[in-house]
Amino acid sequence: MAAPKGAVIIVRKKKGGGHGGHHGGAWKVAYADFVTAMMAFFLVMWLMGVDEETKAEIAGHFNGTSQAEISPLKIPMDQPKGGSQLEPFVQTQTVSGRTVDLPVGRFVPPTSPEVDLLAIVDEIENSISVQLGMTPESPTHFESRYEKKGVVLRIVTPEFFAHGKSEIIPDMSPVLSKLGNLLAKYKKHKIRIEGHTEPTEESESDPSVGWKLSTARAQSVVQFWLQRNEQWDPRRIQLAGASYYHPIGDNSTTTGRATNRRIEITVLPADSQ
Repeated sequence: MAAPKGAVIIVRKKKGGGHGGHHGGAWKVAYADFVTAMMAFFLVMWLMGVDEETKAEIAGHFNGTSQAEISPLKIPMDQPKGGSQLEPFVQTQTVSGRTVDLPVGRFVPPTSPEVDLLAIVDEIENSISVQLGMTPESPTHFESRYEKKGVVLRIVTPEFFAHGKSEIIPDMSPVLSKLGNLLAKYKKHKIRIEGHTEPTEESESDPSVGWKLSTARAQSVVQFWLQRNEQWDPRRIQLAGASYYHPIGDNSTTTGRATNRRIEITVLPADSQ
């Protein structure tokens, strides 16, 4: 039926349904929130697994400070001014980590530290030094440093060997025994023992005396360990003699020369040949 003349015709258009919701934007917002939450979750999980040094570096990045500013723990040893004071270990490389002052001496962690090498130093600090009452100020104490070749352990004592002799004095037996038992457990590592002398032990007629004596001192330590601990494999051991060319004490004094009559022990990395 036609509409009456003059009537107003209203046309209502219905919006199409069915596919309109599929092309909406709400799902994109939800998906973006989900991806953001997952990224945050995995970031937190990763941070929980990294070491403290990495965490400190990340914090320094966001705080605008360097790692050195976060952990300024580098404490140099006093330079010798005569008497029996010792020269410091020389830091042989620049490291991104921090320099730690341990009760047993000064130790510089490597940039990529090997866990076993650090564990050895920790065990010396937490067991041997504590059991024997050693501190850096004690007459007999350990010092340690990290080099590319491994961890170098130095036993500083007023007298390790009598003048011109390679036999270990009895007072050093407890220290060497405990240290040997500890190092014997780390079977993956080779151990290098280096002997030292001081100038008055040399012979003008035979320049090789110092080399022979320093090597004999290293050999006496090896013999001491092998006789007391069956865990030692002789194939792990290396001997060396350095004569009097690397003093740590003042050779112009009696105490300094006695300190230089010593051995030093290097624990080589597990993958060394």
